[in-house]
Amino acid sequence: VYKRQTYAAAPDLRFSFTSGIYYESPPLLVRAANPDNFDLTNEEIAHVAFGFDYDINEQWNVMLEAYYQELDDLIVDQSRASGRALNAGEGDNSGIDLVLQRSFGQSWSADFTYSWNNASQDDNDGRGSYTPDFSREHFASIGARWEITDRLQVAGRWKWGSGRPGDRFIIREDVLPPALGLTRASKEITEVNATTQGDYQSLNLRVDYRRRFFETDFVLFADVINVYSAERGSPLAFNPITGAEIDEDPGPFPQFGLILERAW
Repeated sequence: VYKRQTYAAAPDLRFSFTSGIYYESPPLLVRAANPDNFDLTNEEIAHVAFGFDYDINEQWNVMLEAYYQELDDLIVDQSRASGRALNAGEGDNSGIDLVLQRSFGQSWSADFTYSWNNASQDDNDGRGSYTPDFSREHFASIGARWEITDRLQVAGRWKWGSGRPGDRFIIREDVLPPALGLTRASKEITEVNATTQGDYQSLNLRVDYRRRFFETDFVLFADVINVYSAERGSPLAFNPITGAEIDEDPGPFPQFGLILERAW
């Protein structure tokens, strides 16, 4: 169920109102984890949003939207040992999205985006509400594209996000009986998503070279992800042999490829 209404207050100013109820079916892996999960129902999201779209001039445009979501029948783990899950979770999600963009002209275009988000979830298991795993309160990016010639263009985007939630835990050493002759450690999570991990950063650059043969465009591209090896704010991996946490933040990651484009 979805409804969107727009109102043009002026030639350069438009308002919008959106509401809807969305349903998401349980993942197949969750259904397969336990036969009792076959009776899981769809998760439900009730959504409402209000925003405006304003043309500053012929090239620059700004859009702003505020939204609120009510979440119900969320699928949560009852037992990780058995794989049993329940539609016991509920929560809410609110935020603001801002986009400032320059349309393509004089061989270049650019945009700036910012999002603020506040999310909360309660699994109704007696532990109370918490911040969902992949939530970031703030996220921003700046991007630009420059068409040097009709065949060659370069683009770049810098992204930043505040830290995702992380767990509180205790690392326990030598958890196996000495008779086994093995040294192993364990990571006991004492509180879910009670801390905040480090910020996320990434600078990505891309070069495209285009040639046309007959009715087909051949586009060679080169991408470099995380150019300056910034910290990504990812959870540290746990090594049960040493009992240490390992930083697996990646360095620059290059990608190369060929794209074929044809209009029919």
